Amino acid sequence: MLRTLLLLLGGLLTACAVAPMETEPVAAQTAATGQSIRLTVSGPDHLVYSAATGRCDNMDLPDAPLRPVRNINGEFIVFGSGIVNRLLRGPGLDSLRHDCAVAYRGRDTRNPAEFDSATWLISPWTPDGRTVYALAHNEFEAYRFGDMCQANPRSSCWWNSVLLLKSVDGGRTYRRAGPNPLVAAPAHPYRPDQKQPVGFFSPANIIYKDGAWYSLFGVGPDGPQRRGACLFRSTNIADPASWRAFDGRDFTLAETSPYQAGRNPQPCATVGPFIGPVRSVVRQAGTGLFIALMTRRNPARPDQDEVVYTVSRDLIHWSDAQHLLEILMPDRKDCDTLYRYAYPSLVDPASPSANYDTVGNTARLYMVRMGTSPKHCMRVETDRSVVWRQVTISAGG
Repeated sequence: MLRTLLLLLGGLLTACAVAPMETEPVAAQTAATGQSIRLTVSGPDHLVYSAATGRCDNMDLPDAPLRPVRNINGEFIVFGSGIVNRLLRGPGLDSLRHDCAVAYRGRDTRNPAEFDSATWLISPWTPDGRTVYALAHNEFEAYRFGDMCQANPRSSCWWNSVLLLKSVDGGRTYRRAGPNPLVAAPAHPYRPDQKQPVGFFSPANIIYKDGAWYSLFGVGPDGPQRRGACLFRSTNIADPASWRAFDGRDFTLAETSPYQAGRNPQPCATVGPFIGPVRSVVRQAGTGLFIALMTRRNPARPDQDEVVYTVSRDLIHWSDAQHLLEILMPDRKDCDTLYRYAYPSLVDPASPSANYDTVGNTARLYMVRMGTSPKHCMRVETDRSVVWRQVTISAGG
């Protein structure tokens, strides 16, 4: 999935001998209310898990934002793995262990209409600690099936969708939510000559608000569809067909299968300053504001990347992005910086929510950290760790 998102964003970065830099924080202010909120990151990286020493096989790498839920037994079930989906589990966020049992793996079929390709568990949500629903990123990688990809580069053949999976054992294992688990699909059937990755990908946290469930999906440019993030809403979390995309006025767009007869696809309205996937969305308890994280190139420093944050009252209208942390992203070639960083997420270990979708005045910034090769000055795929840094959150006028 990381390679897909790098291409969709038009190229990202990498890192080597220096840790991420902290800068003077700037408050993000909502346009609708004028209320501001400020995030400040501090301290060193704290190690959660290292795939270099703890992976179960060569495909067992952290490859998504860290997102926990707490099940009915008080156990933390934590997403953030790759296509062979394994979990971090434990009685607390400071006592997690990597479980080699496979929680879910897609069948990886060569028929894109089955929506059962390489699949990442991304966004969990539980109503009771026993049943856990999960939005999943499904990636049809046509180049792995020979003549099905005519594009150059071959990564242009990625065709992405979002599925709903379900667990009934407290989040330990998952199955597709019914015979048709599709939540959102590209506007057209897969084409071997497509010029770039298309479709919906890497959903953000599931947020429950005012009797409905919301999530921001990354979306690739495709005809009239703009690149960015689209907001989806469901009025029944158990039904994958209930999700509708925001059209600019209301939630009316069913992004169903392009192999379904009579479908008339319409582009969803992108929201906020997002140029791709939103890595984290949480609600700050004191202000009621939503905080979103993403990564991007630093417009003030072309040789650097950054984690930025933006805030919203309603998930539709977002503030301008504000700098949180200087990093190098995974595609940067740089011999002077030791690490690359990706997949930031904001988690408050003291959140009263079993879905860890709220934060107080402090939180942790979790990231996937990638080591680099001194010889090639690029990331080493198997040298990945999950780390966190302390974040302070303050509200202002």
